[in-house]
Amino acid sequence: MNTFKKHGVKRSLALVLTAAMAWFLIGPVLAAAEDGESDICRKALAKCIAEAIVSGLLSMGATIVFFVSFCLVGYDFCLKYIDNYV
Repeated sequence: MNTFKKHGVKRSLALVLTAAMAWFLIGPVLAAAEDGESDICRKALAKCIAEAIVSGLLSMGATIVFFVSFCLVGYDFCLKYIDNYV
Protein backbone atom coordinates (compact mmCIF):
# COMPACT_ATOMS: atom_id res chain seq x y z
CA MET A 1 0.00 0.00 0.00
CA ASN A 2 2.87 2.34 0.74
CA THR A 3 4.30 2.02 -2.79
CA PHE A 4 0.86 2.83 -4.21
CA LYS A 5 0.81 6.12 -2.31
CA LYS A 6 4.33 6.96 -3.45
CA HIS A 7 3.47 6.35 -7.11
CA GLY A 8 0.26 8.37 -6.80
CA VAL A 9 2.07 11.31 -5.26
CA LYS A 10 4.84 11.19 -7.85
CA ARG A 11 2.35 10.96 -10.71
CA SER A 12 0.31 13.88 -9.34
CA LEU A 13 3.40 15.99 -8.83
CA ALA A 14 4.63 15.24 -12.35
CA LEU A 15 1.24 16.17 -13.78
CA VAL A 16 1.13 19.47 -11.91
CA LEU A 17 4.68 20.36 -12.93
CA THR A 18 3.99 19.50 -16.57
CA ALA A 19 0.85 21.62 -16.63
CA ALA A 20 2.70 24.53 -15.00
CA MET A 21 5.54 24.27 -17.50
CA ALA A 22 3.10 24.25 -20.42
CA TRP A 23 1.28 27.26 -19.01
CA PHE A 24 4.54 29.20 -18.57
CA LEU A 25 5.52 28.41 -22.15
CA ILE A 26 2.17 29.35 -23.66
CA GLY A 27 1.36 32.33 -21.44
CA PRO A 28 3.67 34.91 -23.06
CA VAL A 29 2.49 33.91 -26.53
CA LEU A 30 -1.11 34.49 -25.54
CA ALA A 31 -0.28 37.81 -23.92
CA ALA A 32 1.51 38.97 -27.06
CA ALA A 33 -1.41 37.84 -29.21
CA GLU A 34 -3.86 39.84 -27.10
CA ASP A 35 -1.83 43.03 -27.36
CA GLY A 36 -0.95 42.90 -31.04
CA GLU A 37 -4.18 41.71 -32.65
CA SER A 38 -7.59 43.25 -32.88
CA ASP A 39 -9.24 40.14 -34.31
CA ILE A 40 -11.66 38.71 -31.76
CA CYS A 41 -11.81 35.29 -33.42
CA ARG A 42 -8.06 34.74 -33.24
CA LYS A 43 -8.01 35.76 -29.59
CA ALA A 44 -10.78 33.30 -28.79
CA LEU A 45 -9.01 30.54 -30.73
CA ALA A 46 -5.73 31.16 -28.90
CA LYS A 47 -7.44 30.99 -25.50
CA CYS A 48 -9.35 27.86 -26.48
CA ILE A 49 -6.20 26.11 -27.71
CA ALA A 50 -4.44 27.00 -24.44
CA GLU A 51 -7.32 25.47 -22.48
CA ALA A 52 -7.22 22.41 -24.75
CA ILE A 53 -3.54 21.88 -24.03
CA VAL A 54 -4.06 22.17 -20.28
CA SER A 55 -7.07 19.83 -20.47
CA GLY A 56 -5.04 17.38 -22.54
CA LEU A 57 -2.24 17.41 -19.99
CA LEU A 58 -4.63 16.86 -17.11
CA SER A 59 -6.36 13.96 -18.88
CA MET A 60 -3.08 12.47 -20.14
CA GLY A 61 -3.93 13.27 -23.76
CA ALA A 62 -7.38 11.67 -23.84
CA THR A 63 -9.37 14.85 -24.50
CA ILE A 64 -7.02 17.07 -26.48
CA VAL A 65 -8.20 15.95 -29.93
CA PHE A 66 -11.85 16.56 -29.09
CA PHE A 67 -11.16 19.88 -27.41
CA VAL A 68 -9.07 21.18 -30.33
CA SER A 69 -11.76 20.11 -32.81
CA PHE A 70 -14.34 22.09 -30.81
CA CYS A 71 -12.00 25.08 -30.87
CA LEU A 72 -11.69 24.88 -34.63
CA VAL A 73 -15.46 24.56 -35.09
CA GLY A 74 -15.93 27.62 -32.89
CA TYR A 75 -13.31 29.54 -34.86
CA ASP A 76 -15.05 28.67 -38.12
CA PHE A 77 -18.39 29.82 -36.68
CA CYS A 78 -16.79 33.05 -35.48
CA LEU A 79 -15.32 33.79 -38.90
CA LYS A 80 -18.62 33.10 -40.67
CA TYR A 81 -21.09 34.84 -38.41
CA ILE A 82 -19.51 36.98 -35.69
CA ASP A 83 -16.54 38.59 -37.46
CA ASN A 84 -18.83 40.13 -40.09
CA TYR A 85 -20.84 42.07 -37.50
CA VAL A 86 -18.08 43.32 -35.22
